[in-house]
Amino acid sequence: MSDLQSFSLRLAQLPALEDLSQHYDPHRLYGGPGSEYLPTAAQMNSRLGEVGGAAEAEFCSVQPGEPADRDPEILRLGVERTRAALQRGVQVRSLYHRSAHEHPQTREYINQMTADGAEVRVSTLPGPRMVIIDRRHLFIDNHVIEGAEGNSGWHVFDRAAVMWARTLFGLFWNNATRWHDPCQGLGASLLTERQWRILRELDAGYPAQQVGPQIGLSRRAVDKELAAIRKTLGVGTMYQVMAWYGRTQRD
Repeated sequence: MSDLQSFSLRLAQLPALEDLSQHYDPHRLYGGPGSEYLPTAAQMNSRLGEVGGAAEAEFCSVQPGEPADRDPEILRLGVERTRAALQRGVQVRSLYHRSAHEHPQTREYINQMTADGAEVRVSTLPGPRMVIIDRRHLFIDNHVIEGAEGNSGWHVFDRAAVMWARTLFGLFWNNATRWHDPCQGLGASLLTERQWRILRELDAGYPAQQVGPQIGLSRRAVDKELAAIRKTLGVGTMYQVMAWYGRTQRD
């Protein structure tokens, strides 16, 4: 019993000892506990909902992959959470892949968010999927545990790591295009989604003969689409096509 009492007394002293840190050895700054592994998608979503629901100032997210159909209920909850955060005065910024304009479900979801006051930008730059809340919480995919569930991830709360990620987000954000920028609609209307995807694969460095297997098309189908792109743009070579594509990414 005496050992337990002694241990309890020491625990009670911890807050007082932590307060001394601002006076003792002030040139050192420790980030504190680093991160927690969340092994299932349900746990990730639950923690995101808990932390995001308490957001006070800023909610930043990056969804770099090409969009795919999602559970409508999850999207509905996402809209409600975003709306609630905005009503509390939280600044919401989300970065999506440029192809989100051509995906009906994602486009509708983003339009709802922006109508409520969220800021959305799009980009083709590769980057990690992540969520940063109040510059204190970072959620990222799992790159540590092998053989883990696909949507498992990490809740990171080390101050240095979170702020490094927030700086990275700022770089991506500043090089992205606003969702409602007029040139987006003009550029997107010129080509089909299949044609945009072919150009994205070429831009990623794949030669034309490897593009088909990447997106499930035959080489003949790819060549046919490339010819259609040249005709639409009124150019004669793929060099001119890719120069045009590069300009659309900077606009």
